[in-house]
Amino acid sequence: MKNLWKAVINHWKNQVSSQIMPKILLDYPSHYSSNDQSKQNHQISSAFYANHLKDKANQEAGFTLMELLIVLALVAVMSMIAVPIYRNYVQSAKITEGMTLASAMQLDAEVYYTLNGKWPDNNKVLGLPDAESYRGNSVDSIQLEGETITVTFNDDISGEKDGAVQLILTGNVVDSGLIRWKCEGINIKESDLPSSCKS
Repeated sequence: MKNLWKAVINHWKNQVSSQIMPKILLDYPSHYSSNDQSKQNHQISSAFYANHLKDKANQEAGFTLMELLIVLALVAVMSMIAVPIYRNYVQSAKITEGMTLASAMQLDAEVYYTLNGKWPDNNKVLGLPDAESYRGNSVDSIQLEGETITVTFNDDISGEKDGAVQLILTGNVVDSGLIRWKCEGINIKESDLPSSCKS
């Protein structure tokens, strides 16, 4: 019988890591009975406890992995939402740059129409630089032809080739004599147009 218990104890000692195994398996306190049966019972119960700790540690490691997977899933979902919003913001900012550069030309064209009763033929009539002189981070040129101002963007705006993306501003004289500008985009999403184009 003693040999059987020793075999069981040796088996548990081999299965359980020395880091998890309580030191009590190796050192017996003095208050324990010197009876071999008591020592063996104590060793077996300690071995079961050590095995329980090992299983618990493995379970905790599993939960940690599960938590990591959940966090990664949340980050992926947030990226799917945030990236398109950021792209739209950048695109709108580039188009707004074109509107800002064209705003001074709009004002000059309005003054010219008020004084002369007709629209200027081109940039030169207003004493403005050539169309290609109006360059920005995303703008290639701004050309005035009569009541129409054409803002042409470079390939930075959407990956389209130069000149493929344009913002067209058209001046309209209403009954009261006021001039209202209408704008439309070529190869520009409606959602990317500045708010002034949507009013």
